[in-house]
Order: sequence, then C-alpha cells, then structure tokens
Amino acid sequence: MPQADLGSQTSPTCCILCGYKDNVSIQTYKRDYYPPAAFISIVLAPLVGVLVLLLFRVRYELPLPFCTGCWKRFRWAERFEALSLLGFFASLIFGVFLLLAFESLGLLIACPVAAIGVIVWAQIHKSRSGPKIKKIDRKKVVIAGSSYGDIVFSKTTTARIETGF
Repeated sequence: MPQADLGSQTSPTCCILCGYKDNVSIQTYKRDYYPPAAFISIVLAPLVGVLVLLLFRVRYELPLPFCTGCWKRFRWAERFEALSLLGFFASLIFGVFLLLAFESLGLLIACPVAAIGVIVWAQIHKSRSGPKIKKIDRKKVVIAGSSYGDIVFSKTTTARIETGF
C-alpha cells in the first residue's frame, strides 16, 4: 500500500468520505488506539485500568481531506457523543430523584438504560459519519478512502503521533 502524504497537498482533490470535489480542505482527524490488553486491566482494577489506558494510548492526528458538509456532520457526531455521555450521568441523578419521589426502582433503572441506548446510537452515528478505519495499531492506521484507495499513515508519514497524556 502506498504511504499517504496528504498533509503536503495544498488543494486536495476530493473528500475522503463522499468524493465531492468542491469546498474540500484538509482537516485534522483525531483517532486514539488503545491496546486490547489494557482493557483487561479495567476489569481487574478500574482505577489502575484507566491509568493504564491513558499511559498506553496512541493518539493519531491525521490530515485528511473533507468537504464542508462531511466535516460538519462528523463534528456534530462528536458533539452528540459527548452530550450523550453527559446525559448518562444526568440520568443517574434523575433516576435517583425519581426513586425518591415515586419509590419506584423501575424508574431508577429505566433512566440509565435509556441513556445507554442514546450512547450506543451516538457511537453508531459517529462511526458512520467518519472515515472508515480498516486497521489501527501502535505503528499505523489504514483508512479506506473513497477515491484515494487505502491510505496508510505510519510513524514515517506526515501524520503526527502522540503517545501518553
């Protein structure tokens, strides 16, 4: 697979998602990679697991061509994801309030379950709104492009890679 150097292009030819050729600009797409073994540490010790995830995270900041419509849709999906997580914590508080007000355990359980449904919906929407990741690991990211074919970002390309915090 050819190595991508999209960051050096001054005028990208088409959007990575839809192939649209007008109003296309290079945007920074951020993606994190967490080693699968790090998730086991969350099960064994939650606080230590979160620290392990933060220490072994690899953050990729990839310069990719997006049209304005696709970029706005992707940014909205990211915001919706963040709001759904905040909504989950609010649902816990609201569920406790309903439990105390109506003495119904079912209301306490229904609020977080509904919030989890919204979180799942937000994750699905975000994954459909962004570039399709074929493979990601500590050394490289492979993105399926609409017109470019597979784009490979590794530590030797223009993609910036940060590890840790």
